[in-house]
Amino acid sequence: MSNRTEPRETTEGSRLRRTGEWLATSRTTGIAAAVFCALLAVVVAVAVFIAVTRDDDSAGSGAPTATQPPATAPAKPDSGTAFGVPSADLFGRVIANPNPPDGVENGRWIEVNLAEQTVAVYEENRLVFATLAATGQEGAWTRPGLFQIYKKFEAQTMQGAFTADRSDYYYLEDVPWILYFDQARALHGTYWHNRFGWPQSRGCVNLSPGDANWLFQWAQEGDWVYVWDPTGQTPTDPSLYGAGGA
Repeated sequence: MSNRTEPRETTEGSRLRRTGEWLATSRTTGIAAAVFCALLAVVVAVAVFIAVTRDDDSAGSGAPTATQPPATAPAKPDSGTAFGVPSADLFGRVIANPNPPDGVENGRWIEVNLAEQTVAVYEENRLVFATLAATGQEGAWTRPGLFQIYKKFEAQTMQGAFTADRSDYYYLEDVPWILYFDQARALHGTYWHNRFGWPQSRGCVNLSPGDANWLFQWAQEGDWVYVWDPTGQTPTDPSLYGAGGA
């Protein structure tokens, strides 16, 4: 009788065999996936090639395509444009003019352009500062003319009304950097709106607080303020103007 025992399949051996089978199955699945991806890439490449060929055929026949540039070159800017933009579409332009308005002899003045909604500052007949402004709305225009700054205030409360029922009453505390030049009309800082470049006020010349501060520090009582409208659309009849307001 032999004392040898036959080897038995253990739980560990079964687990190893099952693991080997799983690895073999995984390798087969991976190969199939790689083949599928390769075939898909070939199909996509063929589709792209066909699309490009059709575009080339269309271009050769003269038919327009999405990628085909226009046959004519773009028009070059002419004298009626600035930086390629038509002049009619620009606003807020300041064109330096070293010639002072009639009546200004010291080479020092502030220009308010009602058409462009700008303020330009001249010293020794040179432009030294320019910015956007917001002047009087229709019916409460900033009056054209040549004026002088007659009073300066670092800050002040502004209030008033223009209609009989006072429905347009306003009350604005601490309006900064005020330069009065035409009755109640003044150049001053504005914190209640930021629409500079468009008429907004009741006759005053609204500026951003920073710009108003620069102008206040530069200006002196007696300095000239020239208000004009190069288009001629702002009325000049004195009977249309009251004292003005913010």
